[in-house]
Amino acid sequence: MTYPIEMHNMTQVNKLNKRLVVKTSHNNGFTLVELSVVLVIIGLIIGGIMTGRDLLKSSIIRAQISQIENYTYAVSAFSDKYANLPGDITPDIATPAGMTVRSGATDHGDGDGQVAASCAIGENFGCESALFWSDLSHEKLIKENFTAATDGSVTAGADTVEDYLPRGKIKGSLLMARWYTQLQSNTFRFFNASTYAAGVETGAGASSTPQEASSIDMKMDDGKPLTGLVMASITGVGLPAAAGVCVTDDPGNPYNTAVEKYATNRNCTIWFKFE
Repeated sequence: MTYPIEMHNMTQVNKLNKRLVVKTSHNNGFTLVELSVVLVIIGLIIGGIMTGRDLLKSSIIRAQISQIENYTYAVSAFSDKYANLPGDITPDIATPAGMTVRSGATDHGDGDGQVAASCAIGENFGCESALFWSDLSHEKLIKENFTAATDGSVTAGADTVEDYLPRGKIKGSLLMARWYTQLQSNTFRFFNASTYAAGVETGAGASSTPQEASSIDMKMDDGKPLTGLVMASITGVGLPAAAGVCVTDDPGNPYNTAVEKYATNRNCTIWFKFE
């Protein structure tokens, strides 16, 4: 009489085992729906990261343009007040106003309308180009406070160059005001440099990528690196597209943005003209 009971128990065990097998098989992987949901989520995350990165780049470009425009306005305000450019202002006007003393000799605040890059031939930085930022700072036309400049050549290490020149918004960049004969204009030179010894520059480099330079040029000027108020070459020529090239010799001499690996290399120095 126990046989039917045993058979009944075995039947129940078999049913239970089948349920476990089914359950286990269901837990061994994802369904197509579940996989689709996961892929959608991953796509949204990647899209969000890319969008965030693009927004960050755009905000940096906007900030850089705003900085240049603010400096240009500051120069205009200074010129309107003193009928001279900062740095180039003559001592008979600068000294009574409380600005740093200068001799008035050639390239030492001579009032010729050109912000000289240096105090002497063979040097890169000092005198008028250094006093330029000091004068604007003295007049509180810019937010930075530059007090280190003298009427002499600049000596500054990587950790002290910011005592003389403002940092740009693009990482590693600096801004120097100076006259460029090749462009026949006073300019803000947007570049990267490390040190100065008695006015001689060491470690100068490019400040921006062709992509960044092109974006700035298109928003501020004509988008062409060899013409207008924003320029990326003082020689007026382009080179074959390659790594390390900012302006190409393609028709129209465009920025080197056609190839991604070239467009994102930091190899552009930009000049912003001002009067």
